[in-house]
Amino acid sequence: MDPAELKFTVTWIGFWFNIPGVTLDPTEVVTNFIDTGVDVVMSGIDTTEAIDVAGQRAAQGDAVWAIPYDFLGACDQAPDICLGVPFFNWGPSYLETALAVQAGTWQQSWDWERSQLG
Repeated sequence: MDPAELKFTVTWIGFWFNIPGVTLDPTEVVTNFIDTGVDVVMSGIDTTEAIDVAGQRAAQGDAVWAIPYDFLGACDQAPDICLGVPFFNWGPSYLETALAVQAGTWQQSWDWERSQLG
């Protein structure tokens, strides 16, 4: 595929997860994407609707893939259609900060943290 032909549609549901009556329903959003011909669903919310729905639809024969969000085991939901997952491991940075606060050496800073996975 020619990268110039790629098209993106962004739908903001309104929060990091579904709040019935407040946000859009992520299951409905993903279903609509697939129904309108989207090939890859990328999620930026902290729940699994994107990979769940895409996995269900792929099992029914739809050619669809997913990139879930911020859960190391997210691809386990539907490994055959998962293209990868961005995962944020805040533990090491939080520990370093907590220890510096405890020692009285913490100073405000902006840090670009490298991946702890590789």
